[in-house]
Amino acid sequence: MKIENKMIKFITRKLITVLVFLLSITIHGQIKNNVEKYGSNESSTIYRVEDEDKEMEDAIKLAQENFHEFENALKSNNPNFKNFLLKKGYESDQGDEFLWIKDIMIYEAKNKYVGIIAVQPLHTKIVKFDDIVEISKEEIADWMYLDNNTAKGAFTLKLLRSRMPDVQKQNFDMETNFIFK
Repeated sequence: MKIENKMIKFITRKLITVLVFLLSITIHGQIKNNVEKYGSNESSTIYRVEDEDKEMEDAIKLAQENFHEFENALKSNNPNFKNFLLKKGYESDQGDEFLWIKDIMIYEAKNKYVGIIAVQPLHTKIVKFDDIVEISKEEIADWMYLDNNTAKGAFTLKLLRSRMPDVQKQNFDMETNFIFK
């Protein structure tokens, strides 16, 4: 029984890591109003958006205004809720690079959250893949979790997805196997 549980936890952890890599979209620096694929590394696809992207600013604001939904879900211990992620910006010489943070835990003593950098940063030198980091509510640029396979939150991700050409959107949906509403 214990071996089965350990194996299930191991497989779940590996699956979460793969899914986080597929979901990992970092956002930074100036380019066009529409989403332009900028590059990729072994753990993420990178998209650039304008510094003055009003829709992106609105998506970040919406994520911050609705953060209580993430907190409630995280605290609920609902077995249907999985893959809790936060997104935070880190300074770089190319502008802010926004990275997804996985394995989120509440750090009540400091009124913060703790997690692990889920992607290999492309530009920032402040953090690297697998670093343990703290994040305060004020620093959160986005959040998400899965309710079964439905992505909750993910405001910036949904915006970027909406800007993708249909073929790219279909590929993204097939890779993640998530439902975006």
